[in-house]
Amino acid sequence: MTRRSALSALVAAPAAASLLLGGCGYSLRTSMPPGINSIHVPVLVNKTSEPGIEDFITQALTQAVVQSGRVRIAANAQDADATLEGSIVEYRLASLSFDSSANVTSYRLIIGLALTFKDLKQNKIIWKQDRIEERADFQVAGQVSQTIAREQVAVQKAAVDVARAIVSFAFEGF
Repeated sequence: MTRRSALSALVAAPAAASLLLGGCGYSLRTSMPPGINSIHVPVLVNKTSEPGIEDFITQALTQAVVQSGRVRIAANAQDADATLEGSIVEYRLASLSFDSSANVTSYRLIIGLALTFKDLKQNKIIWKQDRIEERADFQVAGQVSQTIAREQVAVQKAAVDVARAIVSFAFEGF
């Protein structure tokens, strides 16, 4: 099993648990146009070589919308007032630090998204961002399985953080 396929297999269940347990901790005041009470969030398009990342980043985004309490999630675009759609345009691991033997001891995970928030009733783009980025750092453990688990946690953290930032931007205009 490759490192990437092992990561994909390990991510699904803990990502869901992490997202359900991670609360926003703040209240949002909406600046959305009147009449937007429901949002459809289709699965993001994965334009990276990282398999399966679109599922849990979309899940994190959907959960952040739900936790905001400002709108409900619509199962499809026909039942929604607005849609938040886009793609994952970057998934990159960058080496941050090395030991005395030049082995990597920590990484930075970078996730980049391109998103469009559209009012479906007015057929009008509310906002569009070609690049929203989030980062999460993690240490490399001695064994490959420990490194994969730490990367998994970093991916979950970055997904939750970027989802919260997007919802804050969408609802508060930041």
